[in-house]
Amino acid sequence: MKAVEQKSNKEFEWFDFETRMRKLVVDLIQPTILKINEDRENVSALKAAIKAEQIRVNELETAVFKKEGKDTHFENIYTKFTEIV
Repeated sequence: MKAVEQKSNKEFEWFDFETRMRKLVVDLIQPTILKINEDRENVSALKAAIKAEQIRVNELETAVFKKEGKDTHFENIYTKFTEIV
């Protein structure tokens, strides 16, 4: 009878140990998981901002420099001015 009680007691102690270890691991990993999710959102927002800035830079390059064979805004203004005069 005592052997059964000791075995049962050891199983309960092992179960309690496993439960405490799982809680410890979750408590240690939870802040990391939250930070990873926050960083993922920040990276996504940065990608969107970079894409928007790239579009603006391309528009500025097109407006100021002769890019993609298009006339610059300055050339367009000069052309219209010469047509008027």
